Amino acid sequence: MAAGIVVSDVWEGMAGKKQDYRAKTAQDVEVTKILSIVALIGIGICVAYLSYEDNLYSVGQFWMSPVLIMLIVNELGKYQLFNLLFREDRTLNPRENVGLRKRKSFRSRIVDGIKFMGAMGMFLGIYAAICIALGAPALEKHEETFTLAGVLTILTIFPLVIFLGISGCLQFLWTETLDSVSKVDAAYVKLAKISAAGAIFGAWSGSIVAPLDWDRRWQVYPIPNIVGALLGYTLGDILVLCQQLISSIFPSFSLFP
Repeated sequence: MAAGIVVSDVWEGMAGKKQDYRAKTAQDVEVTKILSIVALIGIGICVAYLSYEDNLYSVGQFWMSPVLIMLIVNELGKYQLFNLLFREDRTLNPRENVGLRKRKSFRSRIVDGIKFMGAMGMFLGIYAAICIALGAPALEKHEETFTLAGVLTILTIFPLVIFLGISGCLQFLWTETLDSVSKVDAAYVKLAKISAAGAIFGAWSGSIVAPLDWDRRWQVYPIPNIVGALLGYTLGDILVLCQQLISSIFPSFSLFP
């Protein structure tokens, strides 16, 4: 009799864990699905804007093209939607609790803002230096180079900074590890990571069409690189979404480590 009770308890415990795993997996898939759809809508709006009249040919103008603003709004929209639907502790940094954030002084907020802008400026400069090292014109097209660097910074670094904070972002970039985050938080970071890799690969791949003697206006730097970054970002989103949907049915399936 006692043995039967023990077996029953063990079975119920296993069943409970299995249901909990399924619930977490379903939530993981839901996070990826919603954020991917939002990202694809945002990129779709950017592409639609670039396709209208001659907007594509002014995409390299740092101050005139609204693409950078559109991408920032897209990432902020994803972040706020994630907070609204999946996170109880709605702060800029998951390590920082709500009470601590409320007690922050105005001066502390100013300092955080300066750090944020400094981090964005640093990565903008790093991307610009990489573009120049890979052959981008250093002087005559400096505005276009900074626009491309801005697009890459927004698509790759900005999502991690607003989600993990500056220190968390730097730690993740250096070690690719996260300190005690939930499964849904990990899903957000994974989507950002794969999408960022796609954006970088797409921007680099866009350089392939530049030397071809087709004499097309869209071959002019940095148009193919920016479009390539947007398409690569989109491809990364779609791949992560497909993996999550398939792995929810076949748990052993994995496209990414």
